[in-house]
Amino acid sequence: MSAIQAPPAPQISRINFQYSSPNPNSDLYPCRLYFTATPPHGPVSAISTEANIPLEPVAEGENNERPKPDVLLTHGAGSQLDNPALDAFAEGVARTHTVLCFEDQGSVQRRAATFKLLLDAFPSVTALGGRSKGSVAAVEASRSSSVKKLILFSLPLSYQRSSDPGRDLFQLPQDLLQLQPDVDVLFISGERDALCLAKDLAEIRKGMKARSWWIQIEGADHGIKFEMERRRSVCEFVGKITGKWLGGDVSAFSKDEKSADMLVGWDESRKEFLSTLYEG
Repeated sequence: MSAIQAPPAPQISRINFQYSSPNPNSDLYPCRLYFTATPPHGPVSAISTEANIPLEPVAEGENNERPKPDVLLTHGAGSQLDNPALDAFAEGVARTHTVLCFEDQGSVQRRAATFKLLLDAFPSVTALGGRSKGSVAAVEASRSSSVKKLILFSLPLSYQRSSDPGRDLFQLPQDLLQLQPDVDVLFISGERDALCLAKDLAEIRKGMKARSWWIQIEGADHGIKFEMERRRSVCEFVGKITGKWLGGDVSAFSKDEKSADMLVGWDESRKEFLSTLYEG
């Protein structure tokens, strides 16, 4: 048993805003920025915290004390920024990395284009990710970007139907196999996720050139549908582990990076989630 002992929790601040490209006909994309009082890129005293105030990207070389996002995330199908699993996960990651989440109800291809739009606007981003359909869009967007880290939460790898306009979800395994050796991928899935079966994920990882790590949440399904407090708790906990992974700390994983696995489960005696390394 290897428990991650969290330091005193820093306060997580949020800014809700709507982003649009310089194109006057561009859509508005609801966004939420998560950061600590002193984010990795400096203080944030100059930022308005009012909701829905447009936040313009920082010009190159400009120093206006605005936090620059490290991680770009999006939600699953039919979801939004307030999805409890995504919100709690982003809070966990934001303990160590500034996170920008965006909302887009479009197809995988449209969301991939939104990833690219925001990457151009916020070049500080070094990792892409999402939950469920959002993770598929992150893989798609990464194929034409310089980002080398992917966070794939509840990736629908085992999905047997494809209803997404303009993209065949059966293409997903090939996209994963084509990721290059300099790309790092973190998979996060529920033990009972019927859309991301353990045997399918294990098989695809064997053939990947990219390095991969895998966190499995004990007893969880695709939507991490525990009671609300426990659902938020486990997603925030996994977010904290993800933050460590982003920073290069993989000590909570097994030493063999190619097959590293971790089980996150509820410890009833301690009333908290713990991480356990798989044996064998």
